[in-house]
Amino acid sequence: MVLAVERHLNAPAIKHAHPAIGADVKVMGARQAEEFQLTVACALVGRHIGDLSAY
Repeated sequence: MVLAVERHLNAPAIKHAHPAIGADVKVMGARQAEEFQLTVACALVGRHIGDLSAY
């Protein structure tokens, strides 16, 4: 699941639809029994962020 999410966020179609997503994307996953949690660290490209509220 972690690799699939990372590949999805780095896919050309996603980068085209969301140009603010930078190249530095990290995904960490943890599972305990049936519960699965993801943490995503995703750099943003400032020139594609309109203002602080959009950030």
